[in-house]
Amino acid sequence: ITDSMSLRTNSITGAIPTQLGKLTAMTGAFWFYNNAISSTVPTELRLLSKVTSLRIDHNKLHGKIPTQIGRMTKLSLLHLQNNSLCEDIPDQVATLSSSNPEQFSDKSNWNIDTGNAIGTLCCEAAPDAYSCAPTPPPSTLPTPSPTATHLPTTNPAHLPANPPTDLIYAT
Repeated sequence: ITDSMSLRTNSITGAIPTQLGKLTAMTGAFWFYNNAISSTVPTELRLLSKVTSLRIDHNKLHGKIPTQIGRMTKLSLLHLQNNSLCEDIPDQVATLSSSNPEQFSDKSNWNIDTGNAIGTLCCEAAPDAYSCAPTPPPSTLPTPSPTATHLPTTNPAHLPANPPTDLIYAT
């Protein structure tokens, strides 16, 4: 396949096969939108560096948007909306729209936020799928003083003259 791949509105389930990243000669559209794909966005899509249109919207994709999507510098259309994507849009991906303003001058060519949980931790957006690392509780131990600590000393005059030597140990 050297031009485009369109598998839209086909009720496709499962994951986007990572092997599709091997279609490096593809120069047109990669459309897998309006299906029931339920996986993370594969980082291997970065290998489709000549693709001009990526639509994987209206699926059940989850997790973070991979930074590697930012390597798809020929994109003039990017649709990721209406999935369950979370966390922030990586700088590498956001840079696509600012470094190619003529390509993304039509705002309808750039849709990531709508219907996703962008800006929300994945563990908060999908607690059944992701867990947040617990925050350790604040310490209740006393904070050491920056000055030297003086330990109590024992005056030898207060020690018994003849310590006991016949201690009995229970076993």
